[in-house]
Amino acid sequence: MKEKDSSILNKIWDLTKLNSGELQKISKHVAVLNSEMGGVQKEIVSIKKGYVRNEAFSPVQKLVYGFAGAVLLAVIGSILALVIVAR
Repeated sequence: MKEKDSSILNKIWDLTKLNSGELQKISKHVAVLNSEMGGVQKEIVSIKKGYVRNEAFSPVQKLVYGFAGAVLLAVIGSILALVIVAR
């Protein structure tokens, strides 16, 4: 029975040594991920500072739509005038 107990203890010890190496690798990866996340958070803050909201483009959008509408109206009007004059 003592051999069985020592065999089990040896297996437990071997697994502990194996897992400790894996845990060290994992902890290194976690440290790298933490440092990368810090960089991502800084980038998010800088993006939020430089972010332009849609409301800022609303007047420009209205002007562009108005100009495009006027151009299309002129083109359609000229085509209609050509059709009417050609008859």
